[in-house]
Amino acid sequence: MGLIQIPDKVEKVMDAIVPTLVQSKCRQAKEKGYSIIWVGGWRTAPCMISPQMWDRFVWPYFSRIVNEVIDSGLIALLHLDANWTRELKRFRELPEKKIIMALDGDTDIFQAKKQLGDHLCIMGDVPATLLAFGTKDEVYTYCRKLINEIGPEGFILHSGCDIPTNAKLKNVQTMVEIAMET
Repeated sequence: MGLIQIPDKVEKVMDAIVPTLVQSKCRQAKEKGYSIIWVGGWRTAPCMISPQMWDRFVWPYFSRIVNEVIDSGLIALLHLDANWTRELKRFRELPEKKIIMALDGDTDIFQAKKQLGDHLCIMGDVPATLLAFGTKDEVYTYCRKLINEIGPEGFILHSGCDIPTNAKLKNVQTMVEIAMET
């Protein structure tokens, strides 16, 4: 509601908090010896907000955060739950080969590869449903498709979002075995 009722105040808060938040997290990561910072984007997905509002309230701050992470010498790991397909092309505005884009199944991973090529590393996207309810052969076939069409370079085979608690052990083992083959 704040984006509609008090948009100027929301922008002022974002302008004030983003630099402090990012600098603090980058400093902490470096002190601990981390090379990557997790940047969440799950509640700012383009499917959740109109293009006009996304251009005003999301992309300027999201891209600023990513750029500040990269400028600090760290890699930005973008955790992008929900559907980001509408705005995939915007990620070409960010520095290349400094970002890992982790997708969860709602964004078309094949479209991401088509639009972004080797501009960034794509991570994902073995669906939770496949790991929980699929067969070992189905997991193998889908993982092989991901490696062949998205990777093998510039790609990290991973579950979409997280491995579900009800995943079949043999399916998770199959995903790991395929990753180790490549």
